[in-house]
Amino acid sequence: MTSAVRLGLCLVLAGSILSLISACGAGPDENSGGDEKRSSAKLMPLAMPVHDRLDPAGGDTTDWKKIEVPVYETVLTVRAWWDNPDAIATIIMRDQFGGKMYTLDHNIGERKNVWPDIKVREGTYLFEIIGKTGLTVYTLEVTLEEGGPSRLPGAVPRPE
Repeated sequence: MTSAVRLGLCLVLAGSILSLISACGAGPDENSGGDEKRSSAKLMPLAMPVHDRLDPAGGDTTDWKKIEVPVYETVLTVRAWWDNPDAIATIIMRDQFGGKMYTLDHNIGERKNVWPDIKVREGTYLFEIIGKTGLTVYTLEVTLEEGGPSRLPGAVPRPE
């Protein structure tokens, strides 16, 4: 085999490998928009809907959000609306250290999920939103008791 033939085969092989690599698509969080890590969690205002999207096939599998609870003890409700009711997604609620508190699975076929009566104390809480399949825009809202942070019936005042 001549060196020209060997060079030609090497070039064909290298081109084939590059084609295979580029056909693999985006990495899991390659197009996440900067909120794919716990350290980059975006602050969500309480009782205000926040919109984002998950696109596992397009490189956006994970979003992180956080809330600040301003009262000593209260109860919160998490609501999620999904544009694609068939998307498979999970919301993991974590404490300020990243410890898992609750796993909230999206009910396939439903556009809205509600998780009430989550007991919390004053502090920071994180939400890891994970898309497994299906592109979807979602809306996430967290409220304290009835009416949000301006009305906190049942909230326990901080001990003196």
